Amino acid sequence: MIKNFTLSLFILLFLTGCGFKVTTVQKLSTYFISEINTTGDNRINYTLKNKLLQNEKDINKIPVNVNIKTTKNKSIKEKNIKNEITKYNINININVNISSIDKGILGAFVLKANGSFDVNTQYSETMNSEKKLIRKLSDNLADQIQNKIISILNNKWSIKV
Repeated sequence: MIKNFTLSLFILLFLTGCGFKVTTVQKLSTYFISEINTTGDNRINYTLKNKLLQNEKDINKIPVNVNIKTTKNKSIKEKNIKNEITKYNINININVNISSIDKGILGAFVLKANGSFDVNTQYSETMNSEKKLIRKLSDNLADQIQNKIISILNNKWSIKV
């Protein structure tokens, strides 16, 4: 029993002292977005643009153009016994094309997100719930777009961190 304890303690100490560091997204980002072209839903595109254009422009980084096509589908998720709508479902599909001025088209990918919201007694509360859900889904999709761009560019070029 003492052997097992000392062995597990030794393994624990050995694994925690391995020197692994979590890299941040800022260190991995070797690009800046020079231009974003969007088509589709304006509310989603506005949130995506604001979140994606937070990277600082730097002459050492690769300029990237991003084309985004968004589609939003709102459908009925649930009805009650009186045939009144109680929940809506929102599906957001995004097609993203990444291109560089020097290299041409670098990659394309599709992202999807969905969520649901309840119908409230007042119409304004229902609309606020819908707006909050769209904002939340858009923020998550913007983070996914940033991570996907980083992974595509890191696969194309080797980076030095």
